[in-house]
Formats: sequence, structure tokens, C-alpha cells
Amino acid sequence: MADKKITALTENTALASTDLFHIVDDPTSSPSNQKITVANVMNKIPSYIGHSDTPQALTAAGEANATTSVTTVSHTGGSPITVTMADGVVSGQIKHIVSLNTGDVLIDDASMDVASVTLTLKGTGATFMWLSSKWQCIATAGAAA
Repeated sequence: MADKKITALTENTALASTDLFHIVDDPTSSPSNQKITVANVMNKIPSYIGHSDTPQALTAAGEANATTSVTTVSHTGGSPITVTMADGVVSGQIKHIVSLNTGDVLIDDASMDVASVTLTLKGTGATFMWLSSKWQCIATAGAAA
């Protein structure tokens, strides 16, 4: 196997906690090849999960995408606007929607398990999880579901 490139190896699509990752420790000064189990990698993930992607920013009615973890909605009054939701990508996916202004934002879509969620104040938001082909509202902050 020493004569194979990593890109030429067979892909494993059923990761187990005892599987191994190849790591190169200290690659800039004295590199050494080492191994680590999937379980040990997962145990090193911090208890908080930071979202490092750039939030999707909506300024009018539209669709909250499924490719970013956060969608912000900036609406300053007048008639409420409606935000729909794109289908999730994978079961367990989390999506946060946050209002940045004081205009009413109605989150309403056939792919939601609740009828709708309304954000009415600056800083209110809702968190959804994609399960079984529907978005489940799992938390709200100052929102009415």
C-alpha cells in the first residue's frame, strides 16, 4: 500500500468509531505518521459548535437555503414578509433563522412540521432540524410557533 496515493484508495462510506484516520503530527518541523480513531476525533470536538460559514442574508421575502447554517432576515416594518425553507440536505441538519429588525417575518412552508413561526422583534429567532423530509421546529426565542 505504500505505493498508493490517498486519492487512489477505496472510499469508506460507513465510518465506524474504531476506524482510523491517518495524521501527520508536527508537519512543519519534525513530521511523524500517526493514527487516531474516529471515536477520539469525535471526542475532541468542543461542546459548542461554532458556525463558521457566512450567514445567508435576506432583505425581502424569499427562501432560507439549506447550504448555510444561519439565515438572517432584515425587514423593517410594513406588511409581514414570508420566508420559506429549502428542503434539508441530510437528516439531523440544523438551520437557524434570526430577525435583525422589527418587521414581522412569517416562516411558513409545506416542508415544516408546524404550521408557521412568526418572528416579531429584533433578535428573535427559530431553530429547525431536518427529519423525515420535514423541518421540525426545535427551539424559538421570542417567536410564536
